[in-house]
Amino acid sequence: MIYLAAPYSGTSQQQHTRYLAINKVFAILCDSGEIPFSPISMCHQAAFDYEMPKDAAWWATFNLAYMRLCSSMIIICLPGWAKSKGVALELEWANYLSIPVSYVDQDNNPLHCDDLPA
Repeated sequence: MIYLAAPYSGTSQQQHTRYLAINKVFAILCDSGEIPFSPISMCHQAAFDYEMPKDAAWWATFNLAYMRLCSSMIIICLPGWAKSKGVALELEWANYLSIPVSYVDQDNNPLHCDDLPA
């Protein structure tokens, strides 16, 4: 299973825009036969419908439990990803758990270290 990490925090509109972009990568991976897990895809609507917290700290225990089940992680490099506290925490966990990490853009095109947007 592939853990999908991406920036999420921001205004309601930013969160919704990011949710849609993340779901696009999720769908591309599913269509190619992969098994992705995205905490944002799974929880975004419930968080809004039931006024749940939307910050990385509150979701940390939930996200880490799923990450432990994953064999790799993909960071979706949406605007703000390099400054995202949630992505930084998920990257720290992946490193601790020796989970390989790769980077893609919002169309699921692979990015190399030299190509990573800030």
